[in-house]
Amino acid sequence: MAAKDTFTIIVDVKVAADRLDEFVKLIVHDAEVSPKVEPGCLRFDILRDPENELLFTFYEVYANKEAFDYHLK
Repeated sequence: MAAKDTFTIIVDVKVAADRLDEFVKLIVHDAEVSPKVEPGCLRFDILRDPENELLFTFYEVYANKEAFDYHLK
């Protein structure tokens, strides 16, 4: 598959401090499971700001826009 066919998103998220533990648990699960069970989910990486534990960036790659739309469901 050529890179031009893929659909990539980068999402920046700031999490409320009182929801941090819950968020981390859920997003780590999502990142681990999505590429295994969702058709067309090629990559789901989570980056955490080393200077601010409340800031995250998601780097997600899908085979196409339809695969991303499926992920959103």
